[in-house]
Amino acid sequence: MSRSLCHARRLAWVTALLLGPVLVTAVPPAHAVAVAPISFAPAVYYPTGVSWSTPSADENTAATADLLNNGRQDVVCACQWEGSTITVMYNNGDGTFQSPGQSITTPPLTENVVTGQFTNSGRTDIVVLTATGFELLANQGGGKFTVASSYILQQAPFQDTAVAADFNGDGKLDLAIKTPLGIQMELGNGNGTFTAGPLTTVPSSFPGGISAIVTANVDNSGHMGLFAVDAAAQRFFALAGNGNGTFTLTASATVPFVPGSVSAGDVNRTGLDSALVTDEFNAPSQTGSLYVNNGNGDFAPAKIYNAGLTPISSAVGDFNGDGNADFVSSDTVSSSQVVLASDGQGNLVPAGSYPTGTFPQGPVAADFNGDGKQDIAVPTFCPGSIINVCLAVLLNTSAS
Repeated sequence: MSRSLCHARRLAWVTALLLGPVLVTAVPPAHAVAVAPISFAPAVYYPTGVSWSTPSADENTAATADLLNNGRQDVVCACQWEGSTITVMYNNGDGTFQSPGQSITTPPLTENVVTGQFTNSGRTDIVVLTATGFELLANQGGGKFTVASSYILQQAPFQDTAVAADFNGDGKLDLAIKTPLGIQMELGNGNGTFTAGPLTTVPSSFPGGISAIVTANVDNSGHMGLFAVDAAAQRFFALAGNGNGTFTLTASATVPFVPGSVSAGDVNRTGLDSALVTDEFNAPSQTGSLYVNNGNGDFAPAKIYNAGLTPISSAVGDFNGDGNADFVSSDTVSSSQVVLASDGQGNLVPAGSYPTGTFPQGPVAADFNGDGKQDIAVPTFCPGSIINVCLAVLLNTSAS
């Protein structure tokens, strides 16, 4: 499926569900204090080995983890949208990557990956999300992965997304998965299998409309919560964790037009997470909505920023080492990564736009070359191609 066709399908689906566009007044961001400069070297492209396809059209197309237990952050991606493989790109330790990547066969209609230690092996495993279920690829070491479990579960339209955390406090990683009816909890058993847990419905959400979720410290309760966005209802939701795999809505807000992704990070040095929501379809300069956490799950009105044109995905990192959460989003129209830096007082500052290949997808942030600075990697088309998929790596050159 072409990228343009994918966007057309999504726009048609949302338009059919909406009664009409919901208009909101942008809140001008408060004056931000100066932040330390952020800079990246020009992107270096590593062919994934995937061709005759598009990069995945999901908001979390890639994940980063040390998959070989060698202290290096690797990248795994669903680089073939709705295909039947995932690709692992192994880090050489200096910010370069082995290419092409390792292809792993997965069920049809694969759209997303999540990493975490779901077994007691001490190695990082991979969860593969498809349109109709998920499976756990247990890491056997040395680049070998085997299917430990597989489940059928109807998921929400567009992107099939899960997030991993210990949601019930038993010391084992669980999965929260967005479904047409709400957030389905899959409780990890610690051996690569899962037990179906509770379903949390999200008040004021549209059936099947949840387009993205992310783990978040919503209220300092000690229980992991979630941020969620609904493309159909045009809403942002804060969901506090109850410690048993269920969630309670603490706040919601109208989002300008069609929210496609949400990232969480501490932007006001409270220890609580705030949310940056990016809009896949919106007016230029109004594609990023920052909801600052005021404490106890209460949020200030949105501050509106330019997160790029049609920013389908975003990620969080500390790119200038000041201890504040910064954000990066994929500008698919201008083929670049847009960075917004936090000033630590609840404001964001434009920190540059960095070219990548055509249609960059879901970015990840990690220290890929061991210099203590967080870099960016993102699946994208290789330069000069609309067929072959590359991993674009932008190494952080910000002053220490």
